[in-house]
Amino acid sequence: MTIEYKKRPITIIDRTFTSISHVNSKLHSPYTPLERAQLRDLVKMLIRVGVDIFEINQRTVSFMQELHGFPLAYRFEDDYQYNARQSNDYGIEDIIKNCQYLIIPYHIAGFFIQEHHLSEHHLFAQLTQRYRNKIIIECNVANFQKLQVILMSDQWRSISRQYTIDVLRIRGLSQIAVPFLTDEISQIRELVQCSIDWCPCNSSYSATAITIEALDYTVDSISTHFNGGISDTVTDTTTPLEEIIMAIHYLKQPKGIRPDYSVFPDITALYESLTGDRINGMKPIIGKDIFKYESGIHADGIAKNHATYEPYAPEVVGNIRELYIGKHSGMKSLTSFMEKWKISITHDQSKALLQSIRAFSVNYKRNVREEELFYLCHSILKSHPS
Repeated sequence: MTIEYKKRPITIIDRTFTSISHVNSKLHSPYTPLERAQLRDLVKMLIRVGVDIFEINQRTVSFMQELHGFPLAYRFEDDYQYNARQSNDYGIEDIIKNCQYLIIPYHIAGFFIQEHHLSEHHLFAQLTQRYRNKIIIECNVANFQKLQVILMSDQWRSISRQYTIDVLRIRGLSQIAVPFLTDEISQIRELVQCSIDWCPCNSSYSATAITIEALDYTVDSISTHFNGGISDTVTDTTTPLEEIIMAIHYLKQPKGIRPDYSVFPDITALYESLTGDRINGMKPIIGKDIFKYESGIHADGIAKNHATYEPYAPEVVGNIRELYIGKHSGMKSLTSFMEKWKISITHDQSKALLQSIRAFSVNYKRNVREEELFYLCHSILKSHPS
């Protein structure tokens, strides 16, 4: 389901499975039949929301069967000794024979273009020959100045001669400023004759913003991760899949895309089950609490027109809107509950009930649950007869 933006296709590469395999490798436990079924369901649902290619690595060998038949990109590890050792132990060639791309970190590519290293690791040479025109070179840099140094180096020229580079992945970019993206991306375009994949880190929680800006400057693909990455590994996070595809859809309104965002709650449940990662309830797009609201002005505005406070309806992302009662609630919120329960209540009773609600909320330092509200209402009706 490739997104078309400004009459050009934008490919979405998802890196979620590399994290799932990493978590499982630390647990040293084989996948159960249930987990394998969950993996298959997760792949299908990610495709439904807009993913085109799944990035894999050596650690995903434990569930390659579940990924069979789906578009894949194999990434070599950052440790060249690990690559060589694992190639011999597990047979990388069998694993990646159906992959569309090979992703090679820049320093790994530079290491193996040296003749004696290339001859030692002949499998690497065979694979890069087989996958000509489907090579992604990944440069992990903090800013564009460091990237330009790489692209003008002798080693880059040697890599370009050794491989037919189809895509340059720009990863990291923790020290860039959005206002200068136009000039900087244009300069990179002049230095390379290939597509550009955008993979910024999210350590400053700005990856979605700079990715949206980069789309305007002819970036060809975006590397993402559901939830942006495992929650406790801020340094290795990237553009959250759910944020960028929703931003593209609602801010850029591309043609030729009909994704199904209503499966986000199911994806979240599968992701949490497979990784043990717990997604924050207020996480944009996929947080379970993002459509819960309390204050009177919000309640009144949403009752009149939900677009006053919501960029999209909760049903779009498979969520529901929930009104809470608490210390900030006003008459409008209370009226909504009374109408829902078909309870007739006078203005004086409503005022007394609001005071009771606020006292309860302050005392317990939380919102009032529905059953507690019903009890408070019953008490007020008894003590304040109409």
